[in-house]
Amino acid sequence: VETVERIRKNVNNKSTLEQFNILQESVQSKRVIKIPVIHQGYRSFLDVSEIVAFEAQGSYCKIYLMSDESYLVSKKIKYYEELLEDLDDFFRSHKSWIVNFNFIKHYSKSNQEILMSLGIKAKLSRYRAVEFEQAMEHS
Repeated sequence: VETVERIRKNVNNKSTLEQFNILQESVQSKRVIKIPVIHQGYRSFLDVSEIVAFEAQGSYCKIYLMSDESYLVSKKIKYYEELLEDLDDFFRSHKSWIVNFNFIKHYSKSNQEILMSLGIKAKLSRYRAVEFEQAMEHS
C-alpha cells in the first residue's frame, strides 16, 4: 500500500502512469496481468495471456507472442519464472524454456520436445517430464 501511494505521488509522465495502472490492476487482482519489457529502446507492456513461451538465450530472454511477434529482452529466464510462479498456465519445461499450457499443440517425451502454436519447438527436460505431465492434467 505504501509503495502504491509513493508511486501515485510521483506519477508525472505517461509511461509512469501506465506502469502504475498495470501495477494497481495486478495488485487488485493478485495476478500478473501484463509484464513490462524494454525492447529496442522502447517500453512495451505484454499481456501475459498472449505469451506462448520464453526461451533463454544467455543473459537474454526471447518472448514469443501469439501475434507472431517476439521480443528479445535483457532479463534472464529465472526472472520470468519467479514473476509467473503463481500462474498455473506457465511451466519451466527445460533450463532454457518456459511454456504456456494454453498454446501447446502436442509433446513428445521420447523426443523431449513440445510443439507450441506458431510452430515453436520448446525443449522438455527428461528430469521435468513427469512433473510436466502432471501439470498438464491440472491445467
